[in-house]
Amino acid sequence: MWIPRLFLHIGRALAAWTRAWFAPAPKAIVSPPPSPDDVYIARRTAALLASFAPERSQEAANANMCAAFYSRESLRTALVSGVQKNNASAIEKRWAARVLAESTPRGNLFMHYDAYRSAFVYYCDASLPYALTNAAAMRYVAVFACRDLFVDDLVLGAERRSPLAALEEAGEGLDLIRRIGALKTQSAPGLGPLPFVKLKKYGAVPATSAAPAAQPVMNRFVYLGRTRDMQLHQKSNSPDTMTETAAACWRAKAAEIKRDRALAAYHQYEVASGALQIAIVLASANVITGAVFLMWGALGLGLLGIVFSLIGLLAPTAVHLF
Repeated sequence: MWIPRLFLHIGRALAAWTRAWFAPAPKAIVSPPPSPDDVYIARRTAALLASFAPERSQEAANANMCAAFYSRESLRTALVSGVQKNNASAIEKRWAARVLAESTPRGNLFMHYDAYRSAFVYYCDASLPYALTNAAAMRYVAVFACRDLFVDDLVLGAERRSPLAALEEAGEGLDLIRRIGALKTQSAPGLGPLPFVKLKKYGAVPATSAAPAAQPVMNRFVYLGRTRDMQLHQKSNSPDTMTETAAACWRAKAAEIKRDRALAAYHQYEVASGALQIAIVLASANVITGAVFLMWGALGLGLLGIVFSLIGLLAPTAVHLF
């Protein structure tokens, strides 16, 4: 009886040894690398939160903030001054001129802050999720020193909450849009109601229903279209602006003429270079063979190369071969 048991133990030992030596090693579980979106968002978030460090100047982080943003009545007064003149107010123009050009993992983005909408508006050729536009807004408030405009509670948390978040939470932002929008509709009755001031009317909440839980305040973003539709500044009829525009047009025209002249000279030099190279080959063949026609061909091509060199130097647009 002991002989079969012995062979059984030997077989089990051989099987264990075979598995230990020839079985494939278990693969290590490697977590996938973070996506470009995650890297971009993490970098912008870390830079924003670092601005709250005690050693950083908190006043410098909001150096461009004006007092009107912290009072909806003051902001309304500033915006109404432009509506009554049927034009954009000074505060709207100021912030519309502060445009951020940002490269995101999904394409280039141009963003500025709209004081009337109390929102970040942007142009982009791709569809961006909230997390990416939110990260671009972090960059915006850092570049233009207006950190309090960033009101996302999910990023900042309760200890770093923006003072403007309380106004948004109280609904004063929507109230301001409704009141200014009504004024704009009155000043331009032919336009009809503006699309972003039309609020949905809900029925009264029953007294027995429980109050909804407070939702975190988040930034508002408005997509204005593709980058080709962007207009950085409104057209101005002031003499200074017209003079600067005309000067820019003349500089662009001069650069275009210089470019065309350089391109024409390049083609003339190409022809001259080819003719001289062939002339060198024919002259070398004439030295070896003594054929007279090779010498005359080399002379002719050499003269042709010199002529095209002079044309490219003095009048590159005189002859058009390409």
